[in-house]
Amino acid sequence: GNMASPATMSAPTSAPTSAPMSAPSIVPRCPDRVSRRPHRPCTRVGFSVKGEPDTPSREELGWRCPPGLPPKAWSSRFHVLADMIASTATSASSSSKVVADLGCGHGMLALGLAASGRVTRAIAIDVSPDEIEVANAKAARANEAVAQLGATSPLPVDVRLGDGAGALVPEDAADVVCVAGVGSRTMIKMLKAAGLDKPMPKPKPAGVRTDDDDEGDACAGVTGLVLNPPATDVPEVRAWLVETNAWTVRDERLVVENEQMHAMVAATRCAASDREAPVPARDAPVRVVEERRDACHADDATWGGEGSRAGGEGEFAKIADEHVGPVLRVVKPKILGLYLRNRVEYFENRRRGALDELRRCETEEARSPAVECSLALSSEDEDAASFLVEARARQRRAEAEVTRLSKIVGVMSTVLGEVNMKALEEAGLGGTLDLPQAR
Repeated sequence: GNMASPATMSAPTSAPTSAPMSAPSIVPRCPDRVSRRPHRPCTRVGFSVKGEPDTPSREELGWRCPPGLPPKAWSSRFHVLADMIASTATSASSSSKVVADLGCGHGMLALGLAASGRVTRAIAIDVSPDEIEVANAKAARANEAVAQLGATSPLPVDVRLGDGAGALVPEDAADVVCVAGVGSRTMIKMLKAAGLDKPMPKPKPAGVRTDDDDEGDACAGVTGLVLNPPATDVPEVRAWLVETNAWTVRDERLVVENEQMHAMVAATRCAASDREAPVPARDAPVRVVEERRDACHADDATWGGEGSRAGGEGEFAKIADEHVGPVLRVVKPKILGLYLRNRVEYFENRRRGALDELRRCETEEARSPAVECSLALSSEDEDAASFLVEARARQRRAEAEVTRLSKIVGVMSTVLGEVNMKALEEAGLGGTLDLPQAR
C-alpha cells in the first residue's frame, strides 16, 4: 500500500504542474511589511571606505534639517544634493524652480527641498507602490509638523506613482531632474526615456506642433541634471554625458556617509545652437592599439601623459575627465585622494589580470600547430589555422585592455600625486612625493 501511493501520484502529468501554480505564495511573518517593489537584479557595487569618518562633516556643511522632518532622516548626502539642486541655474524666462526626483524612494529629498523653500515645487516619482505609500505618509506627517509651526499652506510636494519621467506632463514645467541611488545603467535608461540625451530644443512659436513632438516634451524645458550614482559607476555616467553632446558638467562632489562613498554630478543642458560647432578633439574617439601597439604589454606600462592640466585637450584630459572628473581634478579636494587610492588599486588589479590573460594567449599561439606553417591561412589544416586566428584575436583584445587599463592607472596616479601635493602645501609642509606607478 505504501509503495503504490507514490506511483499513483506521479502518473498524471498535469498534477505536478497545476499544484505549484494554484498554491498560495509564501506568507512572511510580517505581511504589512512586504515590499511591492518589482524585483531588480542586485548588480550595484558599494564603495566601502570602512573606518573613514563622515566627510564633509555636518559642521562643515552647515547642516540643518528642514522644518517638519525628523533630524535622523535628513542625511548629509541629502543636504549636499539639495544644495546642488538649489544652485542649478534655471531658464532665464522662469523665476521658479521645479524639480522632479525620479526614483524618489521614500521621498525624503523632495520633502526636504520643499520644506526648506529652495524650490518652488518638488515632484517625487517612483515605480513602486510601496515606496509611494511611504512617501505619502511622510508628506502627511511633514505637513502636520509645518502646520504646527504656523504654516498656512501644505508643502509644495507632488508624490506620484509612475515609471520615471513617464509620470511627468508638459504642464509641470520641470526645470531640474534628479536621479539618485540607482546604478549607472538604470540611471542612463531613465534619462534616455525622458528624452534627456538631446540638447535643449529650440523654442517654437506658441501653438505650433511638429512631428517630433511626443511624450518626451515633458522634459523639454529641463535645464539641469543632478545625478547620484554609486561612486564606482560615476565614470560611466560622465562618459554618457559627453557622448550625448548635450550636457556640461558644472559641479561634482564626493561624500562619505556611514562608511560608504557617494558621488554626485550636476550638469547644465546645452542649447541646440551651442552644439552646432565641431566637437573638440578631446571628445574624439581615441585609437589606442594602433598608436602604441609595441607598448601594449610592457610590464612597466606607466603612462601619465603630460600632467593633468585643467581643461587641456588630448587623451590624458579625456581619461581624466571620465575617471576623475572635470571639476574634481581642478578643485582637488582631500576626499578625492581617498577615492583615487581605491580606484588605482582596483584598476591595477584588473591590469594584472589582463596581463595574465595576454600571457595565456601568447602561450596558446606558441603551441598552435599552425605556427610551424609559413602562412597559417594557407595551411591545409583548417582547424589549426582557425585556432591560430582566434588566438591572435584574443591576444589583440588582451593587448588593448592592458593598454587601456595602464593609461587609466597612469592618469589617476598622476592626479593622486597632485592631490597629495596640494594637501602638503595646505599643511605648510614642503618636499616632494613619488607618484604611485603601475607595477
